[in-house]
Amino acid sequence: MNFNQYAIFYGVVLGAAVMGVPASAQEINYGHISEIKGDSLLLEYKSPAGVTYFLCESDGECTDEGETKPVLFPPLEGVGKYPTNSDGTLAVRQLIVGGIAYYLLYDTSGDEPIKLGRLPITVPVDDISFTESGESIVFRKGGVVWRYDVMVQNFVGPKMLSQTSLPFKAISPNGTYLSAYNYSEKAHIIWNLNTGARTSVSSDAPSYVEYSDDEKTIAFLDKVNGFRTLYSLDLSQPGASRITLSQPSSRVEDYTFAGNTLFFMANMDHPLTYSIYTVENHTTNRIARDVSYGDFLKAVDGKLTYIKVTGKNANVHIYDPKTSDTTELNPVGDSKVTKTITRKPIYSEGHYGALLSPKKDDADRLFVWLHGGPQRQTSVNYHSYLSYAVYDELLEKLADAGNHVLKLDYHGSTGYGDGFRTSLHKQIGIIDVAGVRKVVKDMSNELNVDEVYLIGNSYGGYLSLKTLAEDTKLFDGAISINGVTDWYNLISQIPSSPFNKLFGGPPTIHNYNSYLAASAYTGLLDNVDDEKILVVYGDSDSSVPTWQSTQYVNFAETNNKNVEMLKLEGEDHVLKKRSSLTKLCERIESFFDLPGVDCKE
Repeated sequence: MNFNQYAIFYGVVLGAAVMGVPASAQEINYGHISEIKGDSLLLEYKSPAGVTYFLCESDGECTDEGETKPVLFPPLEGVGKYPTNSDGTLAVRQLIVGGIAYYLLYDTSGDEPIKLGRLPITVPVDDISFTESGESIVFRKGGVVWRYDVMVQNFVGPKMLSQTSLPFKAISPNGTYLSAYNYSEKAHIIWNLNTGARTSVSSDAPSYVEYSDDEKTIAFLDKVNGFRTLYSLDLSQPGASRITLSQPSSRVEDYTFAGNTLFFMANMDHPLTYSIYTVENHTTNRIARDVSYGDFLKAVDGKLTYIKVTGKNANVHIYDPKTSDTTELNPVGDSKVTKTITRKPIYSEGHYGALLSPKKDDADRLFVWLHGGPQRQTSVNYHSYLSYAVYDELLEKLADAGNHVLKLDYHGSTGYGDGFRTSLHKQIGIIDVAGVRKVVKDMSNELNVDEVYLIGNSYGGYLSLKTLAEDTKLFDGAISINGVTDWYNLISQIPSSPFNKLFGGPPTIHNYNSYLAASAYTGLLDNVDDEKILVVYGDSDSSVPTWQSTQYVNFAETNNKNVEMLKLEGEDHVLKKRSSLTKLCERIESFFDLPGVDCKE
C-alpha cells in the first residue's frame, strides 16, 4: 500500500463533541486529566494564552473553574499532596515524630476530610500506594512490604522481596501482586504478597506490568527487533505461554486495563499514526485512530480515557467498553486549522515525515522542519505535545502563505525501532545531516522549488545550522530556535548532559574529532556565504545555555555572515507566550521576505 493513502486517516473525529464556553477562540488548547475525585474529572487546559481549569462529569457536563486550580483535595495536617485511592475518596497522611511514623486514614469524598483513624504501623516507609480497588494500602521500605486491608482493618505482611529497588513498581487491583523491573535479570519480577512466591518474566524493555481487575491477566512490554512489543500472560494458569498482541515493527506507546479489558496505543497503521486497540479473547480491534500520546491512558470507573488532537485542541475522550460509545469532553470549544493546505505523510530515502502544501501548487519555497529531542517524532496534524504544537501553528502559517513545509524525522528519531534511534551514537552531525540532505534533495526535485530553508527547535535548531554549513548549494538559510551550536564546550561545562553518551563520553583527546565534526561552527567560515541565518533563543533557557546562541551569532557577525538574532524575553527552552510566538513569526516573515504570512495573534 502507498503510505500516502493513509492520509485519509487524518482529521477523523470519533465521538460526540460536547460544546462549552471557549477559553480563547482559535487558540491552541491542550487538555488533560489533572485530578479525579469521585465521579468528577478536573481538566487542565494549557495554551499560549494561559491555563484554564474545568470540572467535568463523564457524561460531558463541564463547569469553567477559571485560571485558578480548584482545591479538590484539602490539606491533611498541613500537607496538600498525599496518596489517595483511584477515585480520590480515601487518603493516607504520614506523620513522623521522633523517628516514629504515624499513618492517618481519611475519608476525602466530601469537601472536608474526615479522619477515620490511625493505621497500626509505626515504621517510616519509602512509599505508600493504594490498590486500584481501594480496598488495600501497600507500604514499602526497601524490599520489605506491608499490605493493609481496609475492609477487615488488618495487615498482611511484612513480606521480604528479593530486591530493594523497585523501578516501574506496580500493584495489582486487589493487592495480591506487586511487580517491578530487574535490570540485572532483564525481567519483570512479580511477587505474590499472599504466598511470597516470585515469578520472573523475561524482557528487554524496562516498563510497567499492568493487571486486569480480576488479577488473572497481565500485560507487559518486551523488545522484538528493537521495537516495544506488547504481550499478555495468564497468571491464573501456571506455565502459560505469553501471547503477542502488537504487530512486528510497530511501537507500543502505552497500555492499561479498564476492568478486565486490555487497551493499548501503538503505531501499527503507519509510523506517524497512533491508534488505540482493545484486546478481547486474544483478538485485537481498533477503537480510535490518530490519537495523542501526550498523556497516559487512564481507566476511570471501568472506562478508558485518552487524548485526541482535533484541530488545534487536545481533548479528553472517554470510551465505554460495555456500549462501545465514546464521549469527547470539549469545554473550550473548537479551534480549527486552515483548510487551504493539504497534509500527507511521506516516505523518502529511508525517512518518514509529513508534507504540508498550499492547495494552489505554485510554491517555489520549501521549509524543512526538524524537531527537538532528538528522540522525538513528528506528526501530520498538530503534535501530541503542546511544546511542538506551537511550532505546528507557525508551520501551518508558512504553508498557508504559499510555501511547502516538510516535517522530517531524521536519524535519532523515535518510533522506528532502536536501530534508527541509536544510529546517532558517535555520528552526531554526520548521519543525521546526510539523511536530511538525501531526503531534501529528493523532495526539492519532486516539488520543483527554487529555495530551501531549514528550521528547528532544540536539537533540530542545531541540526538546521549544521546541515546548512555542510551544503549551501542545496539550502538557502536556516532558523535555529534554542539550539546547541558548540557541543565541545557545552559538555565540557555540563558533563552530566545525556548527550555525552552519544559522543562516547565527555571531551577527551580520544573523541575530540567527533566533537569537532559535530560543531555547528565547522563549515560556517568556508561554506556559508550570504545564506540567511536566524538564531532565536529564550533568555531564561534552563536547558541550553544562552551563550550557545549569542557566541555563535557574535562569531558569525564578526566574519560577515548574513545572520540575525532574536531574543525572547522571559522564555525558557519551551516557548509558552503568545507574544513570543508572534515575534518569531514576524521576524521569519521579514528576514526571509515571505509576503502573505499571517502572524496576527
